[in-house]
Amino acid sequence: MSWGRGPEWARQVGMAAALGSVPGEAETRERVERVRAWAGPGTTGYEALRRLLVVGDFQAWAGDLGTGRVEGFLTGSSTGGFLLCVSRRAAEAAQAGLGGPSDFLCAHEVAHSLFYDCSTVPVARMRVADREEEAFCDRFAGLLLVGEDGGGVVTPLQLRERAQACGASVGAVAYWARVSRPGVLVVAVRGVAPRLEVVWANGEMAPAMLTWLQAVVRGRAGAAEAEGRRLTWAPVKVSCRGARLLVISASPGTRPGG
Repeated sequence: MSWGRGPEWARQVGMAAALGSVPGEAETRERVERVRAWAGPGTTGYEALRRLLVVGDFQAWAGDLGTGRVEGFLTGSSTGGFLLCVSRRAAEAAQAGLGGPSDFLCAHEVAHSLFYDCSTVPVARMRVADREEEAFCDRFAGLLLVGEDGGGVVTPLQLRERAQACGASVGAVAYWARVSRPGVLVVAVRGVAPRLEVVWANGEMAPAMLTWLQAVVRGRAGAAEAEGRRLTWAPVKVSCRGARLLVISASPGTRPGG
């Protein structure tokens, strides 16, 4: 069965057809390697992403997506190409030097474009998005921006060093780490308790978590029970603007280093 023409960026790197099924891990890696080869030697994943946005006719912006789990979305433009939106909160954190994950969110949405038929105006989706596709888009974004060996980082220092090495945001590294280590939550905070602001997190936070974080920052809790799990934390300053990165592990007896 023919699934129609894929997005322009995919055609240029040798992936001409729109996807009707979700690629496995090996095929995902192969597709990312094609993108990196197309971008050229010495090009970072972030630089490759910026080129994809231009070649693929993406109109990208940051918008208010509320407080729910939606951090970005992709849809077809009435004039062809794509409309891509990421969370304004994440974008503002990135612009302020606070490690916001807008680059990861953007790469994730670009990966969704592989499932559109671009021979029509507007472009048309070839399948209903599901968890399998979401996992593929996470893998694509992580491999493109951070690399194969970036998913194992679990400490604030490792997150920061990996981000510097690959040219991605700390948030991108944290989001990619979440894929391979679902029990680790990374939270960027600023301010002091009780006026503690969560700048971004690489996963959904239950309301009770913020109360616990307030206690952590006050120095009253190094390990505690929250949401039925034993949590440990390790802080590090990640920018001169006063943000701190907390790596919270749900594994009993584990204390991430810093």
